Amino acid sequence: MKITFESDDDEVVQYEPPRSARVGGRPPAAAAYEPRTAPIAPVPCMPIQKNGRSPIPLDVNRLEEDDGTPRYAKSSVLVNPTHVNGKVLATVYPDNIICDWIVPPHYDALSMPSILAIDVPALPGPDYISTIQTIVESSRFKLYSTIYSRIIAIWMTFWILSLTVTLLLQSHGGWPVMIWCLVWTVLLFVGIYGCAMIRRQIRIGLNHVVKKANKIIVDRHFLTGVEDRGQLSCHKVVIHFIRFNVLECRADIIRQLKIIKTGGCVFGGANQQEDPNEESIEREAAALILQYSQEYVKSVVKKRLIFPSKPIHGVSNYAPKHCRAMMCLCQFIDERHFNPKPKKWYAKYI
Repeated sequence: MKITFESDDDEVVQYEPPRSARVGGRPPAAAAYEPRTAPIAPVPCMPIQKNGRSPIPLDVNRLEEDDGTPRYAKSSVLVNPTHVNGKVLATVYPDNIICDWIVPPHYDALSMPSILAIDVPALPGPDYISTIQTIVESSRFKLYSTIYSRIIAIWMTFWILSLTVTLLLQSHGGWPVMIWCLVWTVLLFVGIYGCAMIRRQIRIGLNHVVKKANKIIVDRHFLTGVEDRGQLSCHKVVIHFIRFNVLECRADIIRQLKIIKTGGCVFGGANQQEDPNEESIEREAAALILQYSQEYVKSVVKKRLIFPSKPIHGVSNYAPKHCRAMMCLCQFIDERHFNPKPKKWYAKYI
């Protein structure tokens, strides 16, 4: 369909509408025409300039403020020790390769776990070497690593073999064999008791060794301890390093010692005692911390001191004090030394 119309200049103009407009005689829909939008210009970006200088390493021991004034890095063990006390930082395993089930464990004192040098305040390398050498070069540690967990098994194996040989040689039996079996049974239990006494002496000797080792690193807010994870093999004796700030626990132990030495609060009278020597009490508190450090580290690693989180898990006589979710060192000493539970009659012999 063509439309003819005349303009003002008497010119005839013919216009033919598009095919879409001729369908049904209706005008085209507005959606049939797409609006024309201006092209979007890209976002301007700053060019990246390559810096030819090498990066400056970060010194974790000494940081700087924005104004250039140097300051020492703050550590969580100093600012808020409750959050990090009792945290196991590193476990040192023996490096035995040949006959590790029989040969006593060997440790490389020059191979230091990296976490001990990264965590602030860090453990100096010479202190780590001295700590490891103090432990592993002691004869009491060698007895612990080779005999402690195996002496009862060795005794029972030897004694059962002796009974077997006796029964094979005395094939006729009779009263001598019966009497020997009774004597063998009595000697078996006597030997087990003797092994328990030897284990106790070895354990006491190990506590003295770890006490000397912790004396080196306790001022660095570290504690170390030894654990035997094996039953027959000798290559599972490990050395643990945990983070612990003993300053708050030491203050509580000093307070407890003062109460014990003064007999409580004395306000006057003929029975008034002299004030205890501050230096001797501080020395005694430090000795208690070092004395129970081995047992405490071992209990922390085995998760024996964690407070129950639900009533079905039991009830504890202590509340979190210097550790977030477990018994701290001063509470451990209070339970073992100041207020020990009554023991069985045989506890002091084994």
